[in-house]
Amino acid sequence: MMDKNNKNLINCVLPFLCNSSKILVGFSGGMDSSVLLHVLSNIRRKIFPKIRIRAIHINHHMSKNSDLWEKKCKKFCLDYKINFFSFDINLCKTYKSHGLESYMRKERYKIFLKTLLPNEILFTAHHLNDQVETFFLALKRGSGPKGLSSMPMSHVFGNGHFVRPFLYKNRLELISYARKNSLYWIEDENNCNDRYDRSFLRVKLIPLIVSRWPYILKSILRSSIICSEQEKLIREILEKKFNKITTKNGSIKIDELSKISEIKRNIILRIWFYKKNLLMPSKNQLKIIWNEVACANKSSNPKFIFGDKVIYRYKNQLWILPKFQDLTNKVLSWDLKEPVYLPDNLGKLILSNKEKHFRRPKKNERVTIRFGLKDSRIKLANSRLSKKKKRFGKN
Repeated sequence: MMDKNNKNLINCVLPFLCNSSKILVGFSGGMDSSVLLHVLSNIRRKIFPKIRIRAIHINHHMSKNSDLWEKKCKKFCLDYKINFFSFDINLCKTYKSHGLESYMRKERYKIFLKTLLPNEILFTAHHLNDQVETFFLALKRGSGPKGLSSMPMSHVFGNGHFVRPFLYKNRLELISYARKNSLYWIEDENNCNDRYDRSFLRVKLIPLIVSRWPYILKSILRSSIICSEQEKLIREILEKKFNKITTKNGSIKIDELSKISEIKRNIILRIWFYKKNLLMPSKNQLKIIWNEVACANKSSNPKFIFGDKVIYRYKNQLWILPKFQDLTNKVLSWDLKEPVYLPDNLGKLILSNKEKHFRRPKKNERVTIRFGLKDSRIKLANSRLSKKKKRFGKN
């Protein structure tokens, strides 16, 4: 007869599966993900024998034991006949501007997105305690309903879905399962390092709050669910208005945005950020975007840097674009024989016989490509007249 705790965790996972399911498990080797992988293995053995399970391990290289942990993860998967593969994350200079925890999370999710197959389900072992930590981190940032909703149990992710089946389960239930099934797992020493915000909450703050109010975890869960429902309702109510204000290219019409109240405008902008899969901007950031970008002098070229994105105003519309490198001093030579690919995925240039805006260069003339022209007028070779930069290239 199946143990009650085993059955409870299996029942958390079953609603997201069928016999033909393809599953990708985020596997750190810690207690939580080891339990998840073991539960899925049991389901494959006893209920859905045709499900395909892959485990992906991200090596952050944040500990001297990182490579050893990777080997242990590989052995765990070998023991349970689960396909295993791993990826490395190496720190770059940009992490300091985002914070280490945020940088690592973004890099993990980039790898998950690249690795997930069409119609495959990404499973992670986030549980109630993780949800509460996320709630407190959002509270620290002064987040509204969207941030306080914390993590959803299931949502679309790339070509598949992202599922957190243990999100409503206390970590103690997972520990009980792990011990009863004699599982071995990794203990990451960084989880107890309270210099990281999440670890501080886990080690110091939340145990203190729970000792005073034992029911607080479930109360916070209820609050996050209510915030999630309110956020969905707001988006549902404003969906038609949002579609009217935005263009097919994903930009926002400034004139339309100026006709509505500040409260509604801020919500519309937050929905815009949400649909772009970006973090929610603060109230102060929204104020800057509106006053200093959207409402700036028409002759200026304002922009607001938001992480690795930039908010521009162009043709009386707001745009969110990637933050490109400074190409002002970059010079590309072009022999005209092959297309030339521009940096930052800006596109490519080809030599065409169909259009005749410019004459072909002579054999002794060198063709170069330059960026960030600052002069207001441009003069073509062998021409007595110059043209305004904005009119350059037009008939």
